[in-house]
Amino acid sequence: MAAVAQQYHEEALEAQGQDMEVAVTYQSLDLLQEHGVAANDIQKLNDAGFHTIESVAHATIRKLSEVRGLSEAKVVKLKDIVRTLVPMDFKTAADALEDRKSLVTLTTGSTELDKLLEGGIETGSLTEVFGEFRTGKTQLCHTLCVTCQMPISEGGAEGKVCLSFLLYQLLACVFLLFLLDCLKLCSSCRNHHLDKLSASPISINPPLKAIYIDTEGTFRPQRLQAIAERFGMDPAVALENVAYARAHNSEHQSELLKMAAAIMSQDRYALIVVDSATALYRTDYSGRGELSERQMQLAQFLRQLTRLAEEFGVAVFMTNQVVANPDGMSFAKDSTKPIGGNIIAHASTTRLRLRKGRGENRICTVYDSPTLPEADCQFAVGPSGICDATE
Repeated sequence: MAAVAQQYHEEALEAQGQDMEVAVTYQSLDLLQEHGVAANDIQKLNDAGFHTIESVAHATIRKLSEVRGLSEAKVVKLKDIVRTLVPMDFKTAADALEDRKSLVTLTTGSTELDKLLEGGIETGSLTEVFGEFRTGKTQLCHTLCVTCQMPISEGGAEGKVCLSFLLYQLLACVFLLFLLDCLKLCSSCRNHHLDKLSASPISINPPLKAIYIDTEGTFRPQRLQAIAERFGMDPAVALENVAYARAHNSEHQSELLKMAAAIMSQDRYALIVVDSATALYRTDYSGRGELSERQMQLAQFLRQLTRLAEEFGVAVFMTNQVVANPDGMSFAKDSTKPIGGNIIAHASTTRLRLRKGRGENRICTVYDSPTLPEADCQFAVGPSGICDATE
């Protein structure tokens, strides 16, 4: 009978895992040891910035050959192994549709803006938002850092506790106590069985976290506190779940992405924010003579972002600056254009334009998207982040 109670407990744990866990899209490098890869070679990959099996699978042989201590023969063998672990062949469109159903969207804090984006900011892809100063770009970044920690049912990326699991756990404990009392077991035996039942105690997963790379010095933790209070969250917990770094130049900005990959392989993250993605490239590379080098370095940074979005299934949200469009008419509704040219245009999955409205209201327009129609909506910037527009 005690075995029956234990079975109930195990079934409850399985139900807990199904309802609480957000799908993990990457595999640890440690798994390679089971396929004959030496531990010291795995450490070499980690040191070189490869923290998951997917990162190895997506890298070229030439790139892996640059890892110090790995011979060409080892690299070829390594690629053969990871091909068996990471599906990279053709699949049907029906399978691709099923894969997309596992993606979640992060609420922006505004009902109308979420409706425009068909749920919010999509995970697994890059979303770019651009506009003039004071159009709400940074405020949207701050709001997403908090909302990504909320349950999926509330527009976040975190799973919720399964009530059936709690019921299972309670019934199993009561049932086992009844059995132990009927069997008149000694206290030591009774404690042994109770300890066995509670070997996997009720544990609520910590909220998913966010990474914030700030290139302009506009990050304000006090803002996160106000937003967290608005959504009924503990401000201290919300702050602890945001990993923040200030980038001081374009090279440092790329280095921070490598650090981000390392910490994301050790914990559960839902969002990467880069505010702004292009500011430092504009200052580090100036003039037409350096334009080609700037675009090449920017392309490499954006490729890193894309890889992280696909590898870890996180939402990447980046802001972009605008410049005056010399070809634009002075009477046009918006005579500015996003900087970065075709490089950033091709890298971004969804592009959103923000502009000022009346008072604290802002207007968001879908500038480019593979799924969203061209449309716009109004939202507002309030004391506690992004919210619905005022009349």
